[in-house]
Amino acid sequence: MYQPTNQHGSLGNNYCEFQNYGGSPYYHDGIDVMQATGGVHVYSVSDGWMTHETAGTMYGGLMIGDQYASGAPGWLYWHLPNSTYPFNVGDRIYTGDYIGDIAYWSVYNFNHTHFNKVVGTGGLPWSWYESTDNPLDLLEPNAESQSPTIYNAVGTNLLAFCVNNTSSYLNASQLRGDVDIISKIGDKIWNDRWECIPYRIEYTIAGGLIYDQRLAFVFNDLLPPSTTVSVVYKDDATCNTEGNYTARNFYFILTNNDGDSTIETSDNAGTWHTAGYPAGTYSITVQTWDRGGNTTQASMNAIVLAAPTYNVIIDLTPTSSLQLPATGGTFTYTVNIQNNQSSSANFDGWIQMIYPTGDSTVVILRSIILPPNGTILRNLSQTISGSAPNGTYGYYGKVGYQPYNVWMSDGFTFTKGVDGVSIGLRVGETSLSGWDEEPAATFPIAPAEPEEFDLVKVYPNPFNPTTTLSYILPAASRVSLKIYDLSGRKVATLVDGWREAGTHQASFDASDLPSGIYLYRLQAANLNASGKLALVQ
Repeated sequence: MYQPTNQHGSLGNNYCEFQNYGGSPYYHDGIDVMQATGGVHVYSVSDGWMTHETAGTMYGGLMIGDQYASGAPGWLYWHLPNSTYPFNVGDRIYTGDYIGDIAYWSVYNFNHTHFNKVVGTGGLPWSWYESTDNPLDLLEPNAESQSPTIYNAVGTNLLAFCVNNTSSYLNASQLRGDVDIISKIGDKIWNDRWECIPYRIEYTIAGGLIYDQRLAFVFNDLLPPSTTVSVVYKDDATCNTEGNYTARNFYFILTNNDGDSTIETSDNAGTWHTAGYPAGTYSITVQTWDRGGNTTQASMNAIVLAAPTYNVIIDLTPTSSLQLPATGGTFTYTVNIQNNQSSSANFDGWIQMIYPTGDSTVVILRSIILPPNGTILRNLSQTISGSAPNGTYGYYGKVGYQPYNVWMSDGFTFTKGVDGVSIGLRVGETSLSGWDEEPAATFPIAPAEPEEFDLVKVYPNPFNPTTTLSYILPAASRVSLKIYDLSGRKVATLVDGWREAGTHQASFDASDLPSGIYLYRLQAANLNASGKLALVQ
């Protein structure tokens, strides 16, 4: 852009930087490459055709397209007086050609070229553009050695914490619930005056055996819509993001990310779900990079308070074969979640699948509220794609607070492409169905109606140390009969398999268990029954 090309030009604004000059905030859609004075020559960085001209002195500009066509990619050069252009729209331009001069900027001596990678819109000549890339990704910028700076966000605290998507700030030693983590970061690129934003930000939450490394933001690719500015930047009385001639303070909401590099409105749901972490002290480390690879990091401790716990149990019972062909297939199962207390329970329920490789994925995650003694029953179908690895999988339902605060887990294993099972059409997608298709079935613990599924009796009850559970099946069915303690821990599986219609009995030996109240859960087809057992030693 400037010659000689080994000269560096400092940046006055970076790609996706917060801007607010009195109106609504917006993203800076390119980079501002600075010079000490106006009148400096600007040269084309590419071959192409002049596809747009805007007349003006401070706000004159042109675009050079790779092709002379609507929708072609190209480059934008702004704040060049059109009186200095040696070309007209439609003219052929080559790399290194002189294309105009920088305007003399009358405000704060901010002499610069606004430079951007674009796609032209609106026919020929281009009437306007869309920003498609961070220009620093496409050019080879001059190397610099100055790393970004991580500042204290609030007072002497490196980071700020607030209730998710609010301005209700929290004491770092008393965190609970869904929390946003905020970091103040700046980067001066070849200058000591104009603070810009960095290129990439990550953060880590570490404590005990937990080490979560997460991407916050990377500022590249297509410019996000202006409606997402509040997703990236915190701007309130405590963390006041500013981006103008006189103030540069950038507060980033690190937790507003769903795991990818695309900035979108739905990222507002991102949060540090502290209930899913055991109570204790955690080290929060922020690391940031500029486009040249210079990096810096800083840490502070935060204390997570204990989340409430509830007496909730979960049971997964397969209802089909668990051997799938190498081409993929589907198995079915029931999931039953039960609140065994006299007050409502608010918690997470999720299904986690462990691949033969040891990697795992959360198949489904739901926030659940169950009334006193309430139950949710679902009939679910899990499809495994043909491209998934062959071998033995683990499949587990969990209740508690995702990801690490697990009250109870229950599950099974299934196999794909082993034991000679290989026939079938190739399945192209891994997916779960059945949860959202059915309304929530919530009801108190009680025996089912006799005409549907009759739990005849538990005798003796109270018992010491053995008792017999007798039940009647109206039709042949796969049956699951399990015993739990009041904490939701499974202590025994009495039946897990197919049974014919008729009367059946199962014995429960509690010789190795302490006295107390236990719960049974009996499932068959779409029917279920629950009840209490009293062990008196």
